[in-house]
Amino acid sequence: MTRVKFGVGTYSYGYVNGKRYFVENTAEQIAAFIMKYRYDDKVIASLFGELEIKIMGEFIDFCQNQYLLQEALLPVLVPMQQGSLEIPEFVPYRDDNWKVKNVRVLAQTGEFFLADLEYIDRECNVCLLQNKSAD
Repeated sequence: MTRVKFGVGTYSYGYVNGKRYFVENTAEQIAAFIMKYRYDDKVIASLFGELEIKIMGEFIDFCQNQYLLQEALLPVLVPMQQGSLEIPEFVPYRDDNWKVKNVRVLAQTGEFFLADLEYIDRECNVCLLQNKSAD
């Protein structure tokens, strides 16, 4: 089986209820994140702020990488939704927290190339708010 690459790096940003979580870029942890917050709208964005997955409740509304969706995520997520596969515990990814803090400090001083992470936070929350206002 071919390894399906998701996102950039080891984790992505998961946004739900105005909070940001680091979600490990594995099908199991993405599915666990979706199922843990199954009654809330969620967004998963790359480290660069690109929308990767938009989830309404426990159903995927948009996925940028359709190959990932079909080959990796749905085979794990659907059995969880049907109750035939146990839902693993969602464990927010933590190994790179110190790097993110340093990126914010370096970005503020103009010494780092990554986008303004506060801007990424705002944009993903705006996406969620726009989705809720459309309901």
